[in-house]
Amino acid sequence: MISHGGSLSSGRLPARRPALAAAGRTAGIAGAVLALAAGAVPAAGAATVPSAGDARPPTVAAAPAHSARATTWAVQPTPNPLIRGGNLAAVSCTSPTACVAVGWRINRAGTQVTLAEVWNGTSWSVRQTPNPPGARQTELVGVSCTSATSCLAVGDTFSPASRSMPVAEAWNGISWSIQQVPNPPNGGVFNGVSCVSASACVAVGGLSGTLNNLAFAGVWNGTSWSLQQTPNPPETRESTLLGVSCISASHCTATGSYGIGTGTATLAEVWNGTSWSRRKTPTPQTSGSLAGVSCTSASACTAVGSDGNGESLAERWDGTAWSIQATPNVNGEPTGLRGVSCTSATLCTATGRVQSSPGTPAAERWNGTTWSVQQVPAPQTMTGAGLNGVSCTSASTCTAVGSDGAALAEAWDGTSWSVQPLTTPLGTVGSRLTSVSCPSASTCMAVGNYLVDVGNDRAPLAEAWNGTSWSIAPAPASPVAPSFPGSAFLKGVSCTSANACTAVGYYSNSSGGLSTLAESWNGTSWSIQPTPDQPGSGEDFLQGVSCTSASACTAVGFYSKPGSFIEFSLAEEWNGTSWSIQPTPHHNTSVDHVLNAVSCTSASACTAVGSQGFETLAEAWNGTTWTVQPTPHPEQGQHLLQGVSCASASACVAVGSAYDGTLAESWNGTAWSIQPSPGPVTNTTAVSAGVSCPTVTACAAVWSTGHRTIAAGWDGTSWSLQQTAKPADSTVHLLGSVSCAPAGGCTAVGYYPTATGEFNLAEATP
Repeated sequence: MISHGGSLSSGRLPARRPALAAAGRTAGIAGAVLALAAGAVPAAGAATVPSAGDARPPTVAAAPAHSARATTWAVQPTPNPLIRGGNLAAVSCTSPTACVAVGWRINRAGTQVTLAEVWNGTSWSVRQTPNPPGARQTELVGVSCTSATSCLAVGDTFSPASRSMPVAEAWNGISWSIQQVPNPPNGGVFNGVSCVSASACVAVGGLSGTLNNLAFAGVWNGTSWSLQQTPNPPETRESTLLGVSCISASHCTATGSYGIGTGTATLAEVWNGTSWSRRKTPTPQTSGSLAGVSCTSASACTAVGSDGNGESLAERWDGTAWSIQATPNVNGEPTGLRGVSCTSATLCTATGRVQSSPGTPAAERWNGTTWSVQQVPAPQTMTGAGLNGVSCTSASTCTAVGSDGAALAEAWDGTSWSVQPLTTPLGTVGSRLTSVSCPSASTCMAVGNYLVDVGNDRAPLAEAWNGTSWSIAPAPASPVAPSFPGSAFLKGVSCTSANACTAVGYYSNSSGGLSTLAESWNGTSWSIQPTPDQPGSGEDFLQGVSCTSASACTAVGFYSKPGSFIEFSLAEEWNGTSWSIQPTPHHNTSVDHVLNAVSCTSASACTAVGSQGFETLAEAWNGTTWTVQPTPHPEQGQHLLQGVSCASASACVAVGSAYDGTLAESWNGTAWSIQPSPGPVTNTTAVSAGVSCPTVTACAAVWSTGHRTIAAGWDGTSWSLQQTAKPADSTVHLLGSVSCAPAGGCTAVGYYPTATGEFNLAEATP
């Protein structure tokens, strides 16, 4: 007999349709506890087995026997994929083989810190950068190099006093060091910098005023920084400078924007070595801002940015006046330009981002007469990508940097743009296990999902227990692009042996909807099994699965139709060759019918549970049809069943959520009845629950209520509470799925949130 357990975040509260993030539905636990997580859909109970890592089959090792009624749980260390997130904001190249790019990343403590990478003509490498002591977050947004061994980067740091302060760091070819910058009284930031020598640099940005922000500049003389307030347009009390370009120590041009009415107007100012003066610039009717500027002489400057509609904007200084140049938008979509680099008055390259969701990198080229769009490869990412800065050393050599969730670099060779391999240090954690299946005490497989970037995109996660440790078993992302994580979730898993597991879930399809997902484990690797979607549906989810053999599995979930908020139950069957849909009853089409979990004792005997409207739902499969089994309901509130486990066709236990916390019901072959609640009244409904019954008189169950986990054992007569283990660095730990091996031993999985991310959690009875 294979045990069946519920899945974390399994069970969806009826008549409460969760919002879909780019990657899927947001789970109640994640949203309430940690905004970092993208959230998982209510998942179903499923049989459980080995979770493998390193794409190697788990080795069988002896393990102590467990009892479903054991009262002591212990934490098992589980690996957590780390998010490779970062952003490169600016780049400066002194030759085709010498570039320095700067930006920021999120470190393992969840803090935003500086990032710098160096290009040597062959590859990019990360160079360690300092951060001001005690800073809550620091970023570098501008860089200027006068040689391969002399660069100055600027940005800002959020001080312990909760003020943004300008920051500057110097590169000497070997290491970075922080320079002392005077602190403005109310704070401020540097947005850009330009150097003509190691001892002559000008940085620009914005000061924090008591009412509004004001543009300002800083001058580096090789020894120290001095701050200068630049002239503010008389018609405004708010302005900022975003970019600067110097052709000599006594001639710099800075651009930005200032507030006017309900919008912004473009701004340009000039430094003559002694003072700043404003130059009048035209502004599109919809307002605009100039983000970057590049000058090749005192009479030839090009500035780029975007107008009030987010469309590309370019302006040209000819030594007498600024004028707007006609610029195209990529594929007709609004295209914001962020950086520009000119090698002559008649040759400039600008980069930015196509604003359409999820966003793609953009590049445009000026030939002295017109601007034209250049084709830029877009990395496959659901979070979008953009190029923030660009530096050209010749007509045929440019380097642009930005982000596609992680740091991004692309190169122009005179003919085309290409992505350069670039490594960003690993950062925060965003990982959770939602379901587990254990065919023996020494083999378990757990599945879930993890964050693949600093956005909300998640990828499938599978981990295997070999009796000694957990390891990651890489799972493909989706049928759309198996090599690209994108948005895909594994919600339930069922294993009949260490070499035969089936996991189900859903993924974001190429049409912008959600489709069912099934994957199979052969003891060495995972592979995708094609699954059908309900005809005419817009979103399809598989929540749980139960297998009685490698060629007999049943998966359940729900689907919705385009334009409808009603959800209908979904069941699919695996016959060893293909998946097919089984019709399920929908007696009342005005309320949701959601199946969250399933447990099968044979190919012709399955029980699925979930919710119908605000009430519990149970359905039975007899090998031919699904029929509804009447279930009792508590007297008040909303109720749903989230996990189920059957020791025989006439002995099932289902768990879920009641208005005051936990809910348990049992099937005796004839009728369902409510069991006395195993948990204390919590005044909080359970957002996930799972149960596993290796025998009629031995069950283990877990419930998570959003702020606590409740575990209990069933002896055939009553439930008794069990103490779960709390990870050392967490105040909340959430278990939503459990599996007990036939010969003894129970394993429960979930996750725990901390200030630095979400971490996988696995616990087992000794």
